[in-house]
Amino acid sequence: MHSRGPAHGSFHIKHTAHGHTMRHYNTLLLMSALLLFTSCDEKTPQATTDKPAAAKTQATEDYPLQFETLTEGEQFFVRITPDPAPVPFQELFSLNVTVLKTDRATPVKNASIDDVQAIMPAHNHGMNVKPHITPQGDGQFLIEGMRFHMRGDGDDGLWVLKLAIQDKDSATIDTTALPMQCCKISR
Repeated sequence: MHSRGPAHGSFHIKHTAHGHTMRHYNTLLLMSALLLFTSCDEKTPQATTDKPAAAKTQATEDYPLQFETLTEGEQFFVRITPDPAPVPFQELFSLNVTVLKTDRATPVKNASIDDVQAIMPAHNHGMNVKPHITPQGDGQFLIEGMRFHMRGDGDDGLWVLKLAIQDKDSATIDTTALPMQCCKISR
């Protein structure tokens, strides 16, 4: 086969032993690859980071759906439910908090939560957001605007939730120091 040189704007065509051109083989190779990927795409389920709703709310020992604790001075019993649960990483979440007497059943009707902090002792810092506390009545509170912006294994990913709680009727003040492991890692 006769070909023009590079000065005329074309290229040399190389022939194989069977008379086919390399360009023909390259075209066949490209078409085969496209066909292979197309057929694999139909047969192979796609990987996704979305998990079924049940998996997103499944409790484990490290990531419970609810936390319960006595305050440090054992003046109150506190029940905390994150929303969503388990606590997500680097996303805003809320806490539904119920302040009870130590019998674990009677709400502290005139309670207040005067401060909320979450601290990472291993890193010596707190959250980079300021949560908002809304009283709901009968010892219940909604804390919005929480976000755990760091995580890790063991103590490295541990956050400690501190709530300053007051019973306005008895002038009793106490705090929580609730350890919360951050955060559920999607796998």
